[in-house]
Amino acid sequence: KSKTADGVNVVLGSLVVPMGSVLRVYFVRYATSDERGAEFEVIGNILGTVGTVDAPYLASPGEAWMVTDVEKPIYVFPQLCTASIVVGSAVSGSLYEFVMHGKYSKQESVEEWT
Repeated sequence: KSKTADGVNVVLGSLVVPMGSVLRVYFVRYATSDERGAEFEVIGNILGTVGTVDAPYLASPGEAWMVTDVEKPIYVFPQLCTASIVVGSAVSGSLYEFVMHGKYSKQESVEEWT
């Protein structure tokens, strides 16, 4: 969770997938108390190549968006990927939340993010 100054893009968190591993994410939850709603951005950075993986938008305060799929991963991040969660145009006093659960496993051929 993060409290921020007005109008600033804020990184809520980030992680680096270890060499030889892949991170498969099976559960995500986004939430906000911002009266305007909130736009989140999931960013992947693989050795300097940066790309937006997902950009969920919550339209109203108190709204939460949750996805869980135990059979097919929601996101797959390959080895040495830095995954970051950013909230855009944050407002002071509002709360922004992102929860992610997944598992590391041995690196396999990952053609693209899912």
